[in-house]
Amino acid sequence: MIHTLPSKENLAVEFKTSFNEEVIETLVAFSNAKGGTVFVGVSDKGKVQGVTIGKETIPNWINEIKNKTNPQIIPEVEALDIDNKTVISLFVIEYPIKPVSTRGKYYKRVGNSNHLLSVDEIANEHLKTINSSWDFYIDPFHTKDDLSDIDSISFNADLFQEVDDIMAFIKRHLKVEYIITGNPQRTERFDYPLDAIREIVVNMVVHRDYRDSSASIIKIYDNRIEFYNPGKLYGGITVEDLLSGNYLSKSRNKLIAKAFKATGTIERYGSGIMRVRKICMDYGVKEPDFREIANGFQVVLYNERVGDPQNVLENVPNVLENVPNVLENVPNVLENVPNVLENVTEKVTENRVDAILELVKNNNNISMQDMANILDVDRRTIKRDLAKLKAKGLIEHIGVARSGYWKVN
Repeated sequence: MIHTLPSKENLAVEFKTSFNEEVIETLVAFSNAKGGTVFVGVSDKGKVQGVTIGKETIPNWINEIKNKTNPQIIPEVEALDIDNKTVISLFVIEYPIKPVSTRGKYYKRVGNSNHLLSVDEIANEHLKTINSSWDFYIDPFHTKDDLSDIDSISFNADLFQEVDDIMAFIKRHLKVEYIITGNPQRTERFDYPLDAIREIVVNMVVHRDYRDSSASIIKIYDNRIEFYNPGKLYGGITVEDLLSGNYLSKSRNKLIAKAFKATGTIERYGSGIMRVRKICMDYGVKEPDFREIANGFQVVLYNERVGDPQNVLENVPNVLENVPNVLENVPNVLENVPNVLENVTEKVTENRVDAILELVKNNNNISMQDMANILDVDRRTIKRDLAKLKAKGLIEHIGVARSGYWKVN
């Protein structure tokens, strides 16, 4: 029987000319990732060389893999006849209890190579396995006196009071203009949207990596505020995922997030960044920047106004000069409006449907309400889109409504 080998090594495929310690390391790396197969008897360029095996060869390999891994892993083994040469495939699934180690070292598959896990990564894998997080455990080595300072202020209050104290401190350093509206009380406008600042501060408290000894830092400049928090984005989420809104939120500190959600400080998980962007847009200031730097995450908030009234007034003569040309073209524009609206609607729906399919692929138990929350639409819209997908045979729901799952065809 002839089997076709993958063309090259990748996230789930590794070639080895012979059985050795590196084979076990790769099986461990696969177990800590999404699973994979090691083909023994193949060069790293994909050329079949074959291996010579005896009656006890494969049992000995399995026994060695079992004895040198913790928790013990036992791969599925198959002898393949390729080009009249024997190739042994060793397949392991993603192990449910992580992380798996060999000889006291922990590896994880990244791209087409094995990545040696750091102590921090090992701890995170363990916490995810037991569905726990850092804030479930009492720190025996520190007291409240060891809390990091923000600027020149130290906090000894609870986390909720800390948010209020930080907000009060920031407000003292902001510029404010008073707008006369004709009402008895004048209106205050800070040069930065306070709602956006509060959202960022709450996210700093909820999502920071408290195991990191470095401090959360807020720097206030004339034209921007920089917020830095220890701990990069959690759960494999990228900045691009945040900006697109196409991701499932995971909490580094589950109890803290739960407490802030229960008090209403957090409206819903995973929507903070989108709210900050919308608040800034509605406030008429430049969109903030989000980036991972060093071993943490930074948000930069700007006070630069978008569409400043002074700039608009200066451009009025040019606008008025062009009015006759604009009016002349109005009939053509109006004639094309139905087509434009139709194309825009179709494109928006198409993008949302693609996002729904991606959400279902990542989590086949996701509810319609969770889809609606992530995509920021109402539940009826999601229900209508799912009906279209079902009608086209692209998706189906297996089982009853509450305990079934989605299947993408």
